[in-house]
Formats: sequence, C-alpha cells, structure tokens
Amino acid sequence: MATLERGPFIETYVSVEHNADWHAEVQNRVRDDRLSLHLCQPDQPLQKDNPTKEERIAWDARAEVDPALMHTYVHFPETLGMNFDFVLVDGRARCFCIAAGFALLRPGGVLVLHDAQREEYHAALKALATPTFLDPWEQGQICVIRKKSAKVEL
Repeated sequence: MATLERGPFIETYVSVEHNADWHAEVQNRVRDDRLSLHLCQPDQPLQKDNPTKEERIAWDARAEVDPALMHTYVHFPETLGMNFDFVLVDGRARCFCIAAGFALLRPGGVLVLHDAQREEYHAALKALATPTFLDPWEQGQICVIRKKSAKVEL
C-alpha cells in the first residue's frame, strides 16, 4: 500500500486526475487523510472506446492547444479556494496546467513539470519565469520554476 509518510510536515495533498482508472488506482492504494483526491474527466473526451495509438496521440496533442478539451480539469484547483507551496504538473493539458498551477502558487512556491524535455511545454514555462531544467535526459526530465517572493520592506 502506498503511503505519503515521507512528508509528515505536509498538511494537505491535492491530486486532480483526469483518468478514471488512475484515479481508482490512487484511491485504492493511498490511505492518508491528508490526500484530497479529485476526478475531473475531460470536457471533450476522445469519442472512441478503443482508440488506436495514433488517435490517442492526436487527442493528447490537441489537449495542449485546445483549452476547451480539459477546461474543468485545468481549472478545478481554483475552485478549492487555496494557494499552494508546491505544484506538480504531470498529466494532460500541461501547457494550460502550468499557467493555472503557477497562478495558485504562494510567493516563493515551486512548480515542477515532469517530462520537461518535451519542447511543446517550453513556451508555457518561459512565459511565467526562468525555468531550471535538471540534468537533461531523454524521458522524464524535471523542470522547476519558482514564483518570486514578495520583497519585505524594513
């Protein structure tokens, strides 16, 4: 059984999933009262029960440029009335999730993007801050952007 024990200092984990199977897997494996798990399926799902690999790839690519495809998923965290110290973006509609997640960060907060080696995400990152790409590798690269802290006047 998966646990979140390695972060005892964390008050709340918020996870927004778009895939019902993955949502069920997380729900079955994670037993931690701090986890707030939400399922927000695509507003315009792929209209086929058994899509080909090419059809899935095309739909995934469309999710990066068509804001209507996953609008509810992307903007669900805004409905929680929370700001975050840390946001992990790893799913569909990442270009939109980068902007929405960054907007919800507290000053000094950090956004991490998984699979940051993919060029299609770079403009969204650079529009917000200077991204730091950790040692490059071909699959699963991590990128970090930090929201500037408010200056404290003495």
